Amino acid sequence: MALASVKESEGVISPLWETAPYYGVVSLLDMLDFAARDYLEICYRFGRLMAEGKEHEDDVVPHLWTNLIKETQRLDLPVTREHIVCLFEDLARKNPTKGKFARDEFELTGATLSLDRLQHHVEAIYNTLRAELGSMLFKAIPRERGLYCDPKWLQDIKLPDQFPTSLKELQRAGNCYSIGESTACVFHSMRALEPGLNSLAKRFDVSYAHENWQIVIQSIEAEIRKMGNQPKSPEKIEDEKFFGGAASHLYFVKNAWRNHVAHTRENYNDTEALKIMRHTVQFIESLCPRLKEEI
Repeated sequence: MALASVKESEGVISPLWETAPYYGVVSLLDMLDFAARDYLEICYRFGRLMAEGKEHEDDVVPHLWTNLIKETQRLDLPVTREHIVCLFEDLARKNPTKGKFARDEFELTGATLSLDRLQHHVEAIYNTLRAELGSMLFKAIPRERGLYCDPKWLQDIKLPDQFPTSLKELQRAGNCYSIGESTACVFHSMRALEPGLNSLAKRFDVSYAHENWQIVIQSIEAEIRKMGNQPKSPEKIEDEKFFGGAASHLYFVKNAWRNHVAHTRENYNDTEALKIMRHTVQFIESLCPRLKEEI
């Protein structure tokens, strides 16, 4: 079954791409299943109504407009809806005994208009519908990138519990990569490192508060060097290895990528962005055994 276009819990009719998870990304199959059949039928009936010299059958108008008025709600096409309302108002005036008309309720049976008047309405509705639908833009995502639109690509790592903010930034990085925004992907990858640096700073009682990375890392490294004065032990060796490696890595990242992308000094291609994003995931995950984000 195609993705639902109705938020049932809220009673709100919404376009498919607004109710879909993962940044509104839907598959081509879902889009076709969602729209193709109804719109083929609508276009067919538009053609019949706009044909020169061809009167409409009694069942054409009610069937077409009943379906289309629902589509204008579902797809958020308010101008097209207003044009359809104008048509129903005209039908109600010309056929006062053929049914009832209210702003959100149409019950007109056997109501007709002259051919020229009907064509006037149809052309206005058709042109408006094309204009409003034409203003909605979609971008196709290649199969190999589609993986990164779905947060499932991060489901097997420990970040949700240990570094939830990093997880969100990496999801944004993946979304940017999937649509070809490679430099933005690197930018969000660098943002994903902020909670890691913050947690490392707090471990050594170093002030962080989003200060310059250079100052924070230098202060952390100074605290790590103090470990050299402690008695030699397996724990000390492991601490120096773990925390020293983390601080050194962040210093490398700062000089190699973070400063450049933060200050618009560098742009990145797809290969570089994917490498940096994956590298960031691995580094943040490596912090999880001993550090945790404080929210």
